[in-house]
Amino acid sequence: MSTTLSYYRDYVLAERLAESRKRAGLAQVELAAALGDRYNQSMISNVETGRSGLLADGLVRAAKALSVSADYLLGLTDDPAPAAELYRPGEDPDYCALPWNEAFGSAGPGAVVDSENEVRGVVFRRDWLRRSGINPDMASVIEVVGESMEPTICDRALVLLDHQRTTRRANRVFAVRSEDGLQIKRIAKAGGGWLLVSDNPEYGPVPWPREAQVVAQVMWTGRTL
Repeated sequence: MSTTLSYYRDYVLAERLAESRKRAGLAQVELAAALGDRYNQSMISNVETGRSGLLADGLVRAAKALSVSADYLLGLTDDPAPAAELYRPGEDPDYCALPWNEAFGSAGPGAVVDSENEVRGVVFRRDWLRRSGINPDMASVIEVVGESMEPTICDRALVLLDHQRTTRRANRVFAVRSEDGLQIKRIAKAGGGWLLVSDNPEYGPVPWPREAQVVAQVMWTGRTL
């Protein structure tokens, strides 16, 4: 199933889309025009009041039209600066810096904690991103806290998130947001339902949380030995 069928919808997106649009001096009808034929003024109003969501391509276009990052609209960073502003003149064109948003994803009991440290960049080869089908404008890096995904993802490891991939797929690792915060878990299907599974055998699987949303698929992890 195409990821363009998956919606991003929560109060953070509603609030930040409205604030960013007003800061940019755009009317709802003008933002709708920038998002394409599938959007109109009424739909933008519904998104800004939390009654509807944005398709993945609409999220990207909104971020570009409002000169903010998609991660900012989704609440993964408090810095609205787009990822392109992390690039510096003279950098190697074969590499790009993806934003490290200083959000912590829980890989164990407990909720996500958002720090106030400034955004940094983590450098990846452009050709590797391209081969992996990752759009740099829709990717970010966060740090994982907890041991439930060991040995696959260790405590305090970095993970690369692809925000275009929001369709649940069995046996893949995703960032999932629920009322417990942002969790990094493997997704499994059993008995016609979905489960959040930990790679650490000391942690048992749990049923898919009510109102949970897939934020992104985990595409890479790195850690200090």
